[in-house]
Amino acid sequence: MNTETQISKELVFQIAQLTYNNAELKVLHENAVATLELFNSILDSDEELKAKFEEAKGKMTNGN
Repeated sequence: MNTETQISKELVFQIAQLTYNNAELKVLHENAVATLELFNSILDSDEELKAKFEEAKGKMTNGN
């Protein structure tokens, strides 16, 4: 196998790997966004739960 063929095969492999990684990250991002949207809709639908969430968030961010 000559050098040009080896380089071509390596480039094809690297492009395929990058494409796969990009697709994987896109799916993970979309799933994370969907989960956050679900959490937000749940919090928006229950004022008591939202108040408890805000209280817990305050404790975490203020260190109290």
